[in-house]
Amino acid sequence: SPYTLSLHDALPISIYSIVETLECYSCNLLVMSATMQYNVATIENVINMIKSKTKLKNVKVVVGGDAFNKNPNLWHEIGANGFVRNFQELVLLTNQLFKTT
Repeated sequence: SPYTLSLHDALPISIYSIVETLECYSCNLLVMSATMQYNVATIENVINMIKSKTKLKNVKVVVGGDAFNKNPNLWHEIGANGFVRNFQELVLLTNQLFKTT
């Protein structure tokens, strides 16, 4: 997808808005960050909603942030496709996730 959408976590945005945006722009990657542990549940809800939508079956979800840095296996527990600590890791993981053989 040629679109990069950036949503700041301080904005009150609904899970439905995120999913609708992914569908509208035919996005294939969503990167979310959680600084505080209590935000992880919302990220998990977004992931679950994405997985429930046939149209979004190819969307990959990558997570990062301090909540995940403190528990490196948490990304797997909530159903994300990967975890990164910085932008360089994001580039490497994205290349792996969308590698064509």
